Parts: sequence; structure tokens; C-alpha cells
Amino acid sequence: MCILTPLFCVLLLLAGDEPDQWKESSPPDGSYSVMLPGSPTEPSTAGARENEHAVRAETAAAGGLVFLIISDELPKKVTRTEYAQEIARGMERGFVRRYMVTVINSEDTVLNDVPGRGLTASGFNGRFVRWEAYAKGAKVYQIMAASVDERSLQAEEAKRFFASFRFHGSPAQSTTEQDREYELGYAIGTILVDLFVGASVIIGIIVILKHLRQTPKRKPVS
Repeated sequence: MCILTPLFCVLLLLAGDEPDQWKESSPPDGSYSVMLPGSPTEPSTAGARENEHAVRAETAAAGGLVFLIISDELPKKVTRTEYAQEIARGMERGFVRRYMVTVINSEDTVLNDVPGRGLTASGFNGRFVRWEAYAKGAKVYQIMAASVDERSLQAEEAKRFFASFRFHGSPAQSTTEQDREYELGYAIGTILVDLFVGASVIIGIIVILKHLRQTPKRKPVS
């Protein structure tokens, strides 16, 4: 599955003079919400995947920042946190290889209880970038802020952008949580089966005894 697409190149335009009025923005499916400045756009290109959705916003503050959010469909729903972490690591490797960025630092991240990966890098179409990736439900998300000035990635505008991002819906469960639920369900299922079998045996015995009572005794042959 190709997660990274040429859509990045279309989204990375020079920051303009959008007014710094921040408002909450959400995609059509409502899978997340985030605060963005100015008038966010939803650009598309022939290189984008069918189920890919992108949002772009920019601000002239802090030396100019471009904010990008790209979501895409997964072939299968993520149900465990360790799977989500592995997908995010794979996205990170693909991002670094495709755009040949120079990684300044990278680390495990957590956003709304969803584990992911984050990195700060240079050489992203001539910009510095703070990039984070997450897998939740049946979607993957790439969240980033880019600027020609590395210091802009630490500005209040960048911090506000990342801090405002919210997933909607329940996160993937940890292995321990899922195992506990599985064990509880298995135990309840076993008890119900035992009760059903026990009840069936008791009913069978009652039917047999009733049948025996109703069966006339044979007279002895003289």
C-alpha cells in the first residue's frame, strides 16, 4: 500500500498573507478536528489516492508556517496499539526515503492515546518540517508543519496546531485490554455452554424418567 503520494508537492506552497484567525476544522467524515489559521483549503491532484483527503492552511506569523494534514484509508482496521505503532514506523521510513530529508531528531509519540511516530527534519522541499504519523481505526494520518525557518517549528502557532488535534472515536486497545476482554468473553461463553449442556442433560433425564413411568409393565409369561 502506498501511503506517501505526490500530493505533498502540491500542498507545499509559499506562505501567503492569510489573516491569523484560528478556527476548528474537520474533514467530511468527522474523524478528527484541529484548529487552523486563515481559510483552510482541500487541494487535490491527479497524483492523490482515491480515498486520500488533504487539508492545508498557512500563516504569515512566526516567519511563515504551512500546516498540512493528510489522511488515507487502510485496507484493514487497526485494533491493537502495537499494530498502530508499527504502521507509524513504516510511514516514517517511507517519508524519509521518499523525500530524502535529513532527520534532526525522531521519537515515539502519543496523541489522544494513539501511539505514533514523530520527527523533525530539514530538506523537505527546501523547508524544515515537523512531521507526525498515526494509525487509528481504518485510517492513517500525517500531521505536519513546515517552514523555511527551523525556529518557526517551535513557535506558539506550531504548538497550537499540534496541541489542538483531536481524533474522534475510540482508540485501538492495548494487547492487555483486548486479552482481558477475550478471556472474559471466553469464560462467559464457556459457562453458558456448560449451563446449556447441563440443562440439556437434566431435561433428557427427566424425559427418560417420564417415559419410563408411562411405559406399561410387561406381564410375566406363564
